[in-house]
Amino acid sequence: VGLIYLRLRGNQQGVQDRSGALFFVAVNATMAATFGVISAFGPERLVFERERGHGMYSTMAYYASKVLVELPHNIVFPV
Repeated sequence: VGLIYLRLRGNQQGVQDRSGALFFVAVNATMAATFGVISAFGPERLVFERERGHGMYSTMAYYASKVLVELPHNIVFPV
């Protein structure tokens, strides 16, 4: 991220260049995180629907547990 500031001018064009670069980094990070979720959703959906249909747990319990289990991974690995 520090390379974004390498040789940028302090005028209006430099500010716009910096803003564009930061926007690109933010969008790239968001898409990278989203891709992991999208690729895992299909196989998990089939298992979830089968288990929910058998009354093993509710939708809220599934998503709450999924968020809690993936939270440490999402905190540690982006750093």
